[in-house]
Amino acid sequence: MIWNQKISFYKYKVYMLIMTQNLRHWWWNRFKWLLENLLVKEPDVLILTEWRNNKLEILDQIKWLYNHYWIEWLSPIKNSVCILTKKEWVMKETYQNNVLTIEYEWIEISWVYFPQKNEKKKVFQYLLDQVVAKNSLIAWDFNTWKHFTDEQWKTFYCALEFAKLSEEKLTDARKTRHNDKLDYSRYSNAGNGFRIDHILIGNSLNNKVSSCEYDHSFREKWLSDHSMMYLELEL
Repeated sequence: MIWNQKISFYKYKVYMLIMTQNLRHWWWNRFKWLLENLLVKEPDVLILTEWRNNKLEILDQIKWLYNHYWIEWLSPIKNSVCILTKKEWVMKETYQNNVLTIEYEWIEISWVYFPQKNEKKKVFQYLLDQVVAKNSLIAWDFNTWKHFTDEQWKTFYCALEFAKLSEEKLTDARKTRHNDKLDYSRYSNAGNGFRIDHILIGNSLNNKVSSCEYDHSFREKWLSDHSMMYLELEL
């Protein structure tokens, strides 16, 4: 089965399930267990952040199920990304260890992993300079959102750049469907909540979204410091 399939009472629908999960600094035993439990959900696209390419043997266990794409760091090895897909996609481009873009016939997915403070500006500028297509999807850890809206105070850098990307060029898939719901995807050691994990989509994809949610179970079990996020697209 290439795409996840669901049967409704009225008609037969086909969905594409995209999931994202932060690996939290690559603890090997915990990561292996976490990955196995993620794959039970049978995502069509699984985006893993804080991936490190010094443990690639894990791919040998899943390469018969998924194609894999990653940004490789040789020395020093840094946190990066790995994208697993059931269908074979095309690797389009990368930017530092912060952006990885792959594309398929009708959709283009970019994974992002932002640095801290003002270092984020150059990554935002790279994304804003790109020609964002109607079928674009940009996902995961932006380390940013609006002050006093998705954080309790005013702490994030580059909130204006994020607003421009998420409101002028793309649409926040979850916020547009849960605008009245305060739901944090990460908590600090002091217990402060933040919504810093996002999925931004182009216009042609927005009306195909059947759901966009957080799953807090892995974070609540201390398996990651970020909640898992998933998006279902009706094909």
